[in-house]
Formats: sequence, C-alpha cells, structure tokens
Amino acid sequence: MVDQDEQVLGWAAAITDETQWEIHPIAVSPKHQRQGLGRILVEDLEYLAREAGAVSVWVGTSDETYSTSFSRIDLYQDAGSSLTHWEAPTDHPLRFYLGVGYSLVGVLPDEEGLGKPGIHFAKRIVED
Repeated sequence: MVDQDEQVLGWAAAITDETQWEIHPIAVSPKHQRQGLGRILVEDLEYLAREAGAVSVWVGTSDETYSTSFSRIDLYQDAGSSLTHWEAPTDHPLRFYLGVGYSLVGVLPDEEGLGKPGIHFAKRIVED
C-alpha cells in the first residue's frame, strides 16, 4: 500500500494453500496506524484468497512482551479455558484481529519461547 507520492504506508503477504491462506506478515507504518489501513490490507488479502478458491484465512500473533493473560501461565494444563476469559492491552494485535472479524481459535504454548504463546485467529471468507 502506497500513497500518492509512492511512499509505503503498509504491506501484507500471505502463505497460500488451496483452502486456506495465512496472513504473514502484515505491517503498517507507525505514523499511519489506527487509520484503517490494516483493515484495508486484511480485506484485500481476503478478497484475493476468496478469488483463488480459499474458504478461510488465519493469522497468528504472539505475546513476547508478556502483556496478555496468555503469557506466564501453564497453557499446557488447560489452554481451552484461557480462551474464554482473557485480558490484553488495547493496543495489542489481538484486539485488531478481533476487530476485523477474526475469531480467537487457539493458543500455542511456548510458540515464541518459554512462556510466550502464539495466539491464533481464523475467519471463514465464503458463505456456508
């Protein structure tokens, strides 16, 4: 995504598969965040995925800073219950993905290192 002066505002890529795509990575310039550009990038990728025949898109983020309730707990004991009652700062990517229509579908303990979980989201992009 570029502006009228060809300055990069943000970009996104996907790892593609026949039935699902993974958003990886996505980035928006810090001075252009919170202006809806991330949403536009996600919507564009969803459109491309749908046109290619995919039925869902998924994405993951992490908690390398121990800022969510998913970190520093033993998710191996009961990862499922952590999905119903969670906490995260307002600026955590977790809230962005929920805000653009993705469902929180799982956490992967220690994905980014000891006590640093991966947080995963998915969205069906076609009608049932």
